[in-house]
Amino acid sequence: MLKRIKNIIIALFLVDLLFIVLHLAFGSRLTLLNLEVEKNLPTFYQGLKAVLIGLVIFKIPKFKILGLIISYIGLDEILIIHERTENYFRLLFPKISDKFLCIANLVGYKSVSWVIILFPIFVGLGIYFFRLLTTITVKKKNIIVVSILFFLFALITEIINSQSGIPVRIYHHLIALEEGCELLGITNLLRLKIQI
Repeated sequence: MLKRIKNIIIALFLVDLLFIVLHLAFGSRLTLLNLEVEKNLPTFYQGLKAVLIGLVIFKIPKFKILGLIISYIGLDEILIIHERTENYFRLLFPKISDKFLCIANLVGYKSVSWVIILFPIFVGLGIYFFRLLTTITVKKKNIIVVSILFFLFALITEIINSQSGIPVRIYHHLIALEEGCELLGITNLLRLKIQI
């Protein structure tokens, strides 16, 4: 069983890398392979993969919340939820949304709005992961820390990439880096299954 799971993990890492290479080679001409475009092959692959990995992780003791988070990330990828965060925010909090976003701009934040709107959730996730890391083995800690680093790097790359004036070729490579980190970060978490 463990050998089969290891082979699945290796296969997923290879497919992740294949999507990154396909994006770099053909993504600027074929939206079907462009990692930035929603509702295409990489999006559905990543979304479905995350939902399934989340369900697997959910069955591991101490990792139920992490499994739900990963499954939600998959659904978010497929349903394009976080890209619409600003719309939901304006709908739910019409009186404060403009003021909040204006203050964020005044203090120098010029990137995608969903990052700053969801910042309190990121803080909550940070607290959750800190508490989780204090209760698990070193091998599992290392797996989670590597995935967290992948996601932080993806988030930083997205913030950088949303700045104006970035040349198209560099932008295309930064997208590969950002989305590649997300692809690899999710797949890496499946390694928790073989560290039981």
